[in-house]
Amino acid sequence: MFEIDHPALLNPDQPPPEPAKPILASQLLELEKKQRRRFTKQGKDERISTGCGEIDEVLGGGCERGIVVGISAEGVEGLFISLHLLASIVLSNLDTSPQSSSEPKATIIDTTGSFQVSLLANVIKSRLLSSRAASATAAVRTANYAISSQEQEVRDEDVGKEVQRCLEMVAISRVFDIEGLREVLGEVARDDTLHDGSNLASSIGQETNKENPQKPTEILDSEDDFTPEEVSPIPPLSPAYSPGTEIIIIDNLTHLINSHLAQKEKTEAHAFLNLLSLTLHNMTHTSNILTIVHNTTNHSKPTSTSTSNHTYPTTTAPRKQHSRQPQITNPSSIFPSNSAKPALGQIFTQFPELHLLVSRLPKTRGDAEVLYGQDEESLAGYQKEVRYCFVVEVLKDETPNLGLQVEEGGEKGKGKGKGDELDAKRGKRFGWREQRWTAVDVAPDGAGFVGAFQVKGNMRGMGLEREKIGGLKDVGHIAKMYGFGGRRV
Repeated sequence: MFEIDHPALLNPDQPPPEPAKPILASQLLELEKKQRRRFTKQGKDERISTGCGEIDEVLGGGCERGIVVGISAEGVEGLFISLHLLASIVLSNLDTSPQSSSEPKATIIDTTGSFQVSLLANVIKSRLLSSRAASATAAVRTANYAISSQEQEVRDEDVGKEVQRCLEMVAISRVFDIEGLREVLGEVARDDTLHDGSNLASSIGQETNKENPQKPTEILDSEDDFTPEEVSPIPPLSPAYSPGTEIIIIDNLTHLINSHLAQKEKTEAHAFLNLLSLTLHNMTHTSNILTIVHNTTNHSKPTSTSTSNHTYPTTTAPRKQHSRQPQITNPSSIFPSNSAKPALGQIFTQFPELHLLVSRLPKTRGDAEVLYGQDEESLAGYQKEVRYCFVVEVLKDETPNLGLQVEEGGEKGKGKGKGDELDAKRGKRFGWREQRWTAVDVAPDGAGFVGAFQVKGNMRGMGLEREKIGGLKDVGHIAKMYGFGGRRV
């Protein structure tokens, strides 16, 4: 006796699946522009300040949203950049939303359990005080003396409350392995989806309920069933709408990757890291979040001849017609005397689109001669005399450039000045920030960076174009050591 498959009779054979239709490049470009306008619709800046004018100039006016930034540093100096970026975001939300918000604007993922909350509070307090100092300076310049000393004292008492409000916008998560990191990123992405979808629906529903309160129930005639109901228009977006998380800081990724590589098989571990990198990039781009990944540095023997990140085949190597490929080495500093290199090599390189290296170098020519011109035994007595500064340099820049790309110097046939103006208006070429650098010092309050060579006048730091400041005096010896002076050393 045969059994009849009734579902098969009700559902005949489905047609074969059709191939996916191609997507136009113009549609993808418009989608990316729409995603990048996610936070700027509320009047916020497209670029975020690092709290140091010299570093902002190297980055082209600050750090843009929607990218993954990697910061390789030996100590806590790398956190200065990321925490000031976080402070810029929470302070902008503090200005736009006077009432306290329970939803976090920043997420810090701590992998070592040693994150310093006190340092974050000091950075926010420093930015608040510097903002008030700038307001007072502007008031003096404009002869606006409406701010009395008594009002200034009252405002100083409220600094602690404002710092507390900013800290309430920051969520700190402690993770112990890669799986925990993936879970936290999944929660952030899930909350971000809710902010874009259900939060909008809930705000619309609340407005609809306010405008159309529920009426008492009554028995209607049968003719009323055929009467179309009035469709209420969709109200505008509520001012309390919050776009969700704007910045993610992972401090640091080196510890998690090292433990993951030690526990998993090599092929499986690398495949999982590739998937994690892809997930991180997709979430960052689609949600327009600024993601910062911290990394440590290793020290190696400095070389005196290698000044490039790429190794090219020599003429004595055997020639192959179809298998010749450039050998790309790990990114390293443009200064031959700098022994600091990012840890994890190519494993970490796949994560950031913009990679910054923060390293310590002798500040002046005399310091370099004392440090490198003496042996180890005689150098012990000169350690206190050697002054250092921190050099922030861009090792990698693969961020998307939505503007028209032109070569440096402008269009062909025009003067240098006109070309520079045109270059600034139409956008820079792809990867234009690579191998740019600036020298900074730790601020006196220990909560950030300041320019290492601040000179009176229009000289704002070492982050300017080298060909424009090469003729100036007193720009510091670091740009002249061993012939340094160009953007590409």
